Amino acid sequence: MKNLVLIIATAFLLGCASETEKNSLDRIADIYDAKTSYSKGFSSSAGTETVRNFTAKISESDLIDSLNPNVTSANIALLVYQGFEDDEKGKYNFINVEMLNKKGDTADYTYPLDVLKKLNRKSEVYTTFSQSLMDSDAATIDNIRNENSIAPPIGERIIITMGEYKEKYGSLIAYQPFGVAEVSDAQGAAYQFQSYLVFSSGKKIPYLVVVDTAPDLNKLEGFRFFE
Repeated sequence: MKNLVLIIATAFLLGCASETEKNSLDRIADIYDAKTSYSKGFSSSAGTETVRNFTAKISESDLIDSLNPNVTSANIALLVYQGFEDDEKGKYNFINVEMLNKKGDTADYTYPLDVLKKLNRKSEVYTTFSQSLMDSDAATIDNIRNENSIAPPIGERIIITMGEYKEKYGSLIAYQPFGVAEVSDAQGAAYQFQSYLVFSSGKKIPYLVVVDTAPDLNKLEGFRFFE
């Protein structure tokens, strides 16, 4: 009887989401205008390490239905990871993403925590670039660029472009990441962070930020706005 009580208690604890985990799901729901839920699980057998996972479930989103699921699932997993407290990042081995579109088709993806840790570090360039757009901070944009890829200073020109957007669409009020992709060409591999600039008029302008995948190189390699 004691063993039975212990098993039930453990299952209950694994089923409860922390406040930070709930906040991550709320942010995902806001970005994708989606319905979100979660589950937690673990697997263990004699003589092996217990493997724990957190599963984010996303449905009823027109945006997700319109995008490549490889791109959106990676971003969703990263958003969940970024919402974890430090102790929570050590609690799980995997983050699973389950997406259900309006046709009833499903797509399931699994991301190891060590992969998301690396991706999170690379996303710092995207975050700094995006926040610099919000703050009209040309100097920071120039400081984070890889001068071998983007030789002349570009910060002032980008801020001028943001000013032109603001004249047409109102204040820049937010940026919303919606996708992450790994791309490659003859020069090597890079992460492409895909996002929206959100203006007070409701206008959203897609843009992307490119960062090299090399562990020792965390600089802005490229960017593009799609008006």
